[in-house]
Amino acid sequence: MKTKARILLRSVLSLAAILAASRVAANPAYARRYGMGCRVCHAPAPRLTAFGEVFLNNGYRTFDPSNPNGGGSAGQEDDPLHVFRNGPPLALHAVGFLQWDRPAVETKGFQTPYFLKIVSGGHFSDKLSYYATFYPFERGRPAHMEDAFLIWRLPFELPVQVGAGQFRVSDPVMASDPITLQGRPIHTFTIGRSRASLDYDRGINLTARWKGGTEAVFFLVNGTGIENTPLFDSDPYKNTAVHLAQSIGKGALTAGFLGYWGKERGAEGRINSTTYYGPDLRIRMDRFDILVEYLRRTDTDPFFQAGPGRQATDAWLAETVFSPAGDEGRWFLALTWNQIHSSVPAAAQNALSFTANFLGLENIVGLIEFGYDWIRGSHRLVAGIVTAF
Repeated sequence: MKTKARILLRSVLSLAAILAASRVAANPAYARRYGMGCRVCHAPAPRLTAFGEVFLNNGYRTFDPSNPNGGGSAGQEDDPLHVFRNGPPLALHAVGFLQWDRPAVETKGFQTPYFLKIVSGGHFSDKLSYYATFYPFERGRPAHMEDAFLIWRLPFELPVQVGAGQFRVSDPVMASDPITLQGRPIHTFTIGRSRASLDYDRGINLTARWKGGTEAVFFLVNGTGIENTPLFDSDPYKNTAVHLAQSIGKGALTAGFLGYWGKERGAEGRINSTTYYGPDLRIRMDRFDILVEYLRRTDTDPFFQAGPGRQATDAWLAETVFSPAGDEGRWFLALTWNQIHSSVPAAAQNALSFTANFLGLENIVGLIEFGYDWIRGSHRLVAGIVTAF
């Protein structure tokens, strides 16, 4: 009887989360400034629409900086003498869940707040923009910064964009966060004691885009992530990466290739060399947004000690977002499969997640997600609400 009561309680709470669910914006401050609805850039958040990606690439503005007078009223809206005239562009995000994970007892129950995030971003002039995210609270971790970078478009009138600060190396593959809670481990996993990954790092990047749909992004980063001691870097090495992409059919199909090379010094001065390489493919249609990616990673000494030396890892990602009524609909379904096969058993992953989002009231999105992990032999059910103001 108690088991039936618990199941009923979970069902009621899950249903309540979905019925209360609605639209969430990655940064509602943008919508307030430009007088746009959140759906112009997100469907659903954090997924970016085609316009949302143009907005991001233009340095968080509605017009192309190379032609500031070509966007109707945008010239007045972006008058350099009126930067932040309505106050700093700030937004607050809050997320809470009810999770049931079998057999992992420690992850059952309420996870509220899951995180609380402050987002700020915008442009100072027709060429200089910024973006930053600060977490006062995230899953019990201390307060910390995540994104924190400046963007300089068309420096010295060159057809490029320069970024500097703290950012994800994987952003050229897919700039928006994943819809499923499972995420994209293909970009965040590490091997042994190495801290190198395609997740957040500090450095600079340079982006060049051509009218034919070709894009090239080059990175120079510390290669040790953003959670390390000393605070910024621990060795004299800098890692490099490049992502090349070609779009076809106005972005309906984008094929890319990522390469990453670097070194890291660990215990007793031992050196680990890390390389990544692999292709990615994105397909965008009226109702489907599909990302498929493969990466091969090799490390020469990720444990920084005598013993096991060279390690190899293969990682796959398949992510599909289905919008039954297109970007203007209220239901969005997402399916994500992650698999990591490595000579280091601790890095292995093989999991599938299915997420349903329902959009209703303003600035709230509700979701329910089911996932299965073949490595752990467990399944997970999550219901929650995400808000942004």
